[in-house]
Amino acid sequence: MPSYPDLDSLLRRYGRSDQLDVLDEIRVAAEERGWWSTYRLPPWLQAYVGLETDACAVRCFALELVPGLLQTPEYARDTLERWGSSAAEVERGVRVRVERQRRLGIELELTVVMSEALLWRTFHMGPVGVGQLEYMASVGSRRRGVELYVLPFAAGGHRSMSGSFTLMDFPGGEWGPVAYQEYAVGGHLVDEDGAVAKLDGLLAGLRGQALEAVASASLISDFATRAKG
Repeated sequence: MPSYPDLDSLLRRYGRSDQLDVLDEIRVAAEERGWWSTYRLPPWLQAYVGLETDACAVRCFALELVPGLLQTPEYARDTLERWGSSAAEVERGVRVRVERQRRLGIELELTVVMSEALLWRTFHMGPVGVGQLEYMASVGSRRRGVELYVLPFAAGGHRSMSGSFTLMDFPGGEWGPVAYQEYAVGGHLVDEDGAVAKLDGLLAGLRGQALEAVASASLISDFATRAKG
């Protein structure tokens, strides 16, 4: 097989040896194992969690499932068990969600536009749902860096009735936003500029149809109170 010069040699040949330090930094970063690597996550979820760990903001539309960054341990456990995960997978999944949430309001901002359907679905989940609704009511009204908006049924049809999606923004402006979509048996990242821009505009439209933050917090609180009975 033919041999090719390595990247270091190419940089020197073309007078760009000043980039060698940058290249070394990239190599070191690539070789570092993230905290999530010990949890034996599926490859598609590892990719998402790795990017989320580097992100400075997460923006998402949630149709029926509470986003992982907002899930209580009880809700996460219930959800993973419903998916048929093994006991070990459930416990790992819960720990990963807890670990991801440590950055909220410190290094990571979160904006969620949620369908009213999510509130009703959670309302009917018994004690697990009560705890989840109470947590969202508390986080949405008091936690810095977290904004929750409810898209009510009264808004009628909208452009994302087919599913949820997430957008991640990164600091420094070196990377553009990356999108992520999850489904019943996996998930995938979307980094094509045109597709990401469309999802960005879509989220802005959904936000425009949603209730304002104060009204959303009040509605979530009402659901929590009614669920508690």
